[in-house]
Amino acid sequence: MQPALPVVASILLLLVCCGHVTRGHVIHVNTTDDVARGARIVDLRPTVSSLYEPAALPQLRYAFLSNPDSLFALDRVSGVVTAARQLDRDRLCPGRRACVRRLDVGVQPARYFRKLRVAVAFADDNDNAPSFPASHVRLDVSEATAPGSALPLPAARDPDAPPLGVDRYELRSPDTDAFELRVTRADDEAGTGAAGFDLRLVVARPLDRETASSYRVTVLAVDGGRPARTGSIDVDVIVGDVNDNRPVFERATYDVEVSDKLYRATIC
Repeated sequence: MQPALPVVASILLLLVCCGHVTRGHVIHVNTTDDVARGARIVDLRPTVSSLYEPAALPQLRYAFLSNPDSLFALDRVSGVVTAARQLDRDRLCPGRRACVRRLDVGVQPARYFRKLRVAVAFADDNDNAPSFPASHVRLDVSEATAPGSALPLPAARDPDAPPLGVDRYELRSPDTDAFELRVTRADDEAGTGAAGFDLRLVVARPLDRETASSYRVTVLAVDGGRPARTGSIDVDVIVGDVNDNRPVFERATYDVEVSDKLYRATIC
């Protein structure tokens, strides 16, 4: 006796061979940003009860046709879909404006077969603050660097989706006006809806190492939440020396008296 085909394989065979298979039905579900393992996502029975006669309902069973990444679990008798593990929107769809995961469920037995598609949309909460790759960065610059020169800085990352991701940057430099922050919003090449940023610390005026050999400024990343969350990075700018000063004597002339009795090689 040959072993029975797996449930999913049997259903796929029905899709190909059986002329009475009805068209699919889409169920839209909205859920939270962070879903605990075992939490109920959707009960299929209210939808199914509107598609079948009451006498058929006790005979129905349910099985996954598709369940990408095995995110969900399904009770084959009750038709209740739950989270197979903790589901964090920021991990499933980092930085994406929309986060929808789809699964397909087949209703059995064969004479009652239907395909149900479930689209689970995860809402986004502002539960992450922007963060830089490091807490501080060092930039070495020559004092001969011309004003307008731009020094690259790392950008912050925020896994929250727009508009809750990184929204703007600010420069905090209360002790100096030597630098400005240039922020360029980059194109969204990945199609996530999240903005990318190019950060540059711009030399705003001539630098003189003899006056100041180092500076510390702080770059602040601010997200679009209300209230907003922030992340920061300290930037230490070390000014390198160049040979821009001639040796200078304290006086223009010096008078020295020499005795005529000094011997050769005597130091005065």
